[in-house]
Amino acid sequence: MGYKTMDIKIFEELGSTNDYLKNNKELLKENFLAVYAKKQISGRGRNENKWFCGDNLDLAFSFVYQPEIVISQIPVITLLTGLSVYKTLFKILNGPSELKIKWPNDILYSDKKLCGILCERISFDEHKNCIIVGIGINVNSVKFPALLNNQAISLKQITKKEFELFSLLDEITNNIQHFFKNYRTRVSMKI
Repeated sequence: MGYKTMDIKIFEELGSTNDYLKNNKELLKENFLAVYAKKQISGRGRNENKWFCGDNLDLAFSFVYQPEIVISQIPVITLLTGLSVYKTLFKILNGPSELKIKWPNDILYSDKKLCGILCERISFDEHKNCIIVGIGINVNSVKFPALLNNQAISLKQITKKEFELFSLLDEITNNIQHFFKNYRTRVSMKI
């Protein structure tokens, strides 16, 4: 059984894609709705760490997920997202051993951060919750703020190639939906 392509809203600039979704409660009712910012100026990761995103160089997006699982299983969402992104990057980089997942929410290449994931549970109506999943991937940036120079790396730095952001976004969102659909199927079969 198929599933529809993730709807993606594109913005020239946002403070934070996670915050945009949190502040627009009507969007939280949409399952697999994504928000993508060409320029994200206030991106953040876990523990309120800042996330750098080059203007129209990197991927910064968030999507809404309506869980069909009990709240105690919510940490699985971060793991599924990490596996989805890892699968895409593994294919692009031809499966290098330098690529690894640092559980629960980072993807590293040669011990430098290539991707970060931030999941937040949000209540938007009486007794209704959703998960906002934010993903930042260093794609075409080659210069990072001084504090990140030894900690961050991009796909372009690794491969010496420029990447088309929308194609990469499409591939990642398709992998996310595939992983989530298969997880839901396995869970519902066990019940």
